[in-house]
Amino acid sequence: SSAASDVYKRQDYANGLNHSDRILCDIDLVMGLQEMNDLRLPVWVDDTESINSDRIPGLDTQMILLKVSDGELSVKNI
Repeated sequence: SSAASDVYKRQDYANGLNHSDRILCDIDLVMGLQEMNDLRLPVWVDDTESINSDRIPGLDTQMILLKVSDGELSVKNI
């Protein structure tokens, strides 16, 4: 793989980013691919319990956030 594909915001993707930053990087990549291909598809994001809610980006498309929590299964519109 090329160096450009392994680096995000001057950090090594595999060894320099924490889990939440990798998730945010993945969202950024998906949105870039959608923009390149003129698509607006829903984005599913797993492990959002790893990200502070204020760091989750607003998108021009539907974003479905999956999060582990104690208690019953719930669906929320945020």
